[in-house]
Amino acid sequence: MSGYLRTGIRRNAKIWVTVLPSGKSVEMASGARLLDAVLLTGDVITHQCGGRARCGDCHVLVLQGGRGLSKVGREERERLALIAGTASQSRLSCQALLGLHKVTIELVYNPIEIKDVNDLTDNGFGQIATARVIADNL
Repeated sequence: MSGYLRTGIRRNAKIWVTVLPSGKSVEMASGARLLDAVLLTGDVITHQCGGRARCGDCHVLVLQGGRGLSKVGREERERLALIAGTASQSRLSCQALLGLHKVTIELVYNPIEIKDVNDLTDNGFGQIATARVIADNL
């Protein structure tokens, strides 16, 4: 079974991942994390827990190809249950592994309300926290 994972997924298969709303696509190897594909497109996605399904920041909606991703594990299912606004297409991109089918996802932003752009801080992973600026006079 050279070239195959135990799941039967060919190791060197290449899968296209499209990230919305930017529309950017990247070709990834099967077995790679969905989070890595998002980061390679250059889109901003936070992941404060380092990929351990503890924060839920990397929540995405899988619009196409969801059946080709790895199964939802217990930790991911428990974290998704705690996130407001999750749907049947919801996945944590740090937990979802690519299979053999093209995947299209939509980034879900959970904005933090702040009063000033200067209040944005680095989350410790080299990314600025996603935020919605509330201003009276824009």
